[in-house]
Amino acid sequence: MKIIPPCQILSYERPVYVNGLLYWLIYGNQERDTVVEILCFDLHTEIFSVMSYSPVGKTLHPLVEMSSLDNRLCLSVQTSTGLDIWMATNHIWKKAYIIDNPLSPGCVQIWSMARVSVLGKK
Repeated sequence: MKIIPPCQILSYERPVYVNGLLYWLIYGNQERDTVVEILCFDLHTEIFSVMSYSPVGKTLHPLVEMSSLDNRLCLSVQTSTGLDIWMATNHIWKKAYIIDNPLSPGCVQIWSMARVSVLGKK
């Protein structure tokens, strides 16, 4: 049986695996703004779905990176003041870390959006 996703998955988007689910960031065009949503694929049931809520929401957020952290889905979102790291448990999001921009608030800094990993917790 051929399984077809409900939307286009961009070739450069690598899936993130967490607890039997594959996740992709997907981008739409809602009234000419880029929107970020999360597509899920359950490997057991072979069913696609779009998460009903993400901390990014349906607003313009071009600098978002998804990864697995502590066996949970994680989103790193660049903001004007730094980097917010969100973690999901059962598709409920909680802001886990805030990394402030070390430059003055008026300066623009481009963060490296490499996948996030925690080396130690204190």
